[in-house]
Amino acid sequence: MEEQNTQEGKEKNTQEEKQEVNQTNIQERKQEIMVIYFAHTDSYTSRLIPMVVINNGVYHGFIKNRIGKPEMYYLYSENLRIYIKLWRDVKRNILVYAGRGYYPFTFIKEDPYIITDQYSTELSSDNNLYCFDTEIKLIGFNLYKLVHDLDADLLLPLATLLCYMSKL
Repeated sequence: MEEQNTQEGKEKNTQEEKQEVNQTNIQERKQEIMVIYFAHTDSYTSRLIPMVVINNGVYHGFIKNRIGKPEMYYLYSENLRIYIKLWRDVKRNILVYAGRGYYPFTFIKEDPYIITDQYSTELSSDNNLYCFDTEIKLIGFNLYKLVHDLDADLLLPLATLLCYMSKL
């Protein structure tokens, strides 16, 4: 009888441990990132690295490599006249700026940095980002609405770039 109670106790502990591990895994697959719109003037005096984002099309952009500061990612619309700029601040928030301007590269001598959608990515209308079987709630202003209103075709490559940035 005692052996049966001991066995049942072990099974119960094992089930509780599995539940705790499952809850931990679910929590690890859910994150929150603050997204802040920041009116930020641009200058192209830093080193610019051409970038290509591939997700249901080819979208051009560049990475602004700033010494001692986080890199900035510029993603251009297909007509190369509207762009979304993304970068991280010291608190790991994502700062966003939308602007108009021409793509600064016509001819490129070096290989561009290529970011591809290796997994299913999506930025949904409720401001949730889904990437790498992780759900990321973008809190702050509604990034989806901004980009959808500017150029809805940028939503998929933007989701790819955000997923890439979430791993940095």
